[in-house]
Order: sequence, then C-alpha cells, then structure tokens
Amino acid sequence: MNRSAHVESIDAVQALRVALSRFQEDASDALVAIEQEIHRFLDWLEHDQLKYWIHQTNRASEQVGEARSNLERKRVMTVGGETPPCREEKKALELAKRRHRFAEEKVAEVRRMRREVDHEVNEVKGRLSSLADSLTSDVPKASTVLEHVLTSLHRYAEMGRETSGTSTRQGTDTQSRSAEDSSDAENSDNANEPPPTVSQEGATDASM
Repeated sequence: MNRSAHVESIDAVQALRVALSRFQEDASDALVAIEQEIHRFLDWLEHDQLKYWIHQTNRASEQVGEARSNLERKRVMTVGGETPPCREEKKALELAKRRHRFAEEKVAEVRRMRREVDHEVNEVKGRLSSLADSLTSDVPKASTVLEHVLTSLHRYAEMGRETSGTSTRQGTDTQSRSAEDSSDAENSDNANEPPPTVSQEGATDASM
C-alpha cells in the first residue's frame, strides 16, 4: 500500500493540529454547558413546576370545600319562608371546581412531560458520552499523530536543505576542478611545443 503523501504546506498541518486542540477544548466546554442546562431544566420541571401545581391543586381543593360549605349554609337559610337561590355560592363552587380540575391536569401534564424528558435526556446523554469518549481518546491520538507528522516533515525539509547545499558545493567544486584541468592541459601543451629555430641566414646576418 502506498503510504506517501503530497504535502505542500507544513504550516497547514500545524494549523490543523492547533484547530484540533481548540476543537477539543470548545467541545469539552460545550458538553459541560449542556449537562448544566439539562440539570437546570430537570430541576425547574421537578421543583418549580410539579411542586407548584401540586400546591395549586391542594389549594383549589380547599377552595372547593369552602365554596361547598358556603353553599350548604346558604341553602339551609330561609328568607320569608323561602330558600334563597344561592346563585353566587353556586358560581363560586363551580369556579373552584374548574380551578381544581385545571391544577390536576397541570400536575398530570408535568408528570407526563417529566417521563418524556427523562427518556430524551437518556438518549442525549448516550450520544454525549460517545462524544466525550472521543474527545478524551480519539482527539489526543490524532493530535499525537499530527505531531509525529510535523516532526517527520521538519526533518525531511532539513534533509532537503542539506542535500541542496551539498549539491551546490559539489557543482562549484566541479567547475573549479574543470577550470584547473583546462589550465593544466594548456600548460602541458605549451611545454611540449619545440623551441623556435633560427635560420642560417639569420645567424650570418647576426654575426656580421
């Protein structure tokens, strides 16, 4: 299997490693924030809502009892030998009953919502747990791999610079040796040439 890679920028690999580290920090903070929000919502649902409506149910039940007592007292009263119509007391009793039913419905609704929320929270926590495991295991491993890659790339780049410098020096030395060889060859050719000859006429002329 070919394990080579075409890397055009070491800085890009470094930036990826930095971004991965920043992602790990941001994602971890987000998980903590989500957990806190879940607990706050459950606390609001359990205490602020359920307890509130249970209290309202008990209070409405007391109001129903009071309204019924008021109606019974009014019914036993006679005015001019006749029983009063008790319209206001009947309205008050009906209103108290409606409030009681409404509060009971709210209690049932909150409890049903709590069951549904518990199910959804368990689903979310399962996914968050997988993400948390990845952040604490997979991301550090990936960061370590990138660190090794960067080390290898820097070493490879340094070797390339050393090779380039060696090639440049070898080229310069080769040119110098070529120039020296050419000079030596020229001197050798001049040494092998015969000395200039002097003609007899020239010698005669010179003696005269």
